[in-house]
Amino acid sequence: MTKTYLQILYFTLISSSILTASESAISQNACIACHGSNWDKKALSESQPVSKMTHTQIYDALIGYKRGTYGRNHKLLMKNQVAKYSDKQLYQLSQIIGIQDNTKTSKIIAGACTGCHGTYWDKKALGTSKVVS
Repeated sequence: MTKTYLQILYFTLISSSILTASESAISQNACIACHGSNWDKKALSESQPVSKMTHTQIYDALIGYKRGTYGRNHKLLMKNQVAKYSDKQLYQLSQIIGIQDNTKTSKIIAGACTGCHGTYWDKKALGTSKVVS
């Protein structure tokens, strides 16, 4: 009887850990069509490339989409995409795409350069220089 109980307990633990592992991963396949496989496309020609956002900016955007507080024209589209995921899953996704928050790049972005070069280095400074990114 004890052996059967332990087998059931073992099977239950293994099954739940497999389920948890598969639930924690967000398939990025649905994202590729609009954001590109390297996250470098402007989704539907409107958004900024995700590859130029920090992990924190990505997480804030995903949570904002989920709660309906972030986004413009495609807010509803993104809300439907992220609604099925937990905040933890969205956090995990945000940590594997974009740039780290503590890099020199993000410290510079927060500085005085953004007025001319743009927050994501996407503007020609004073309309004449090259785009940095």
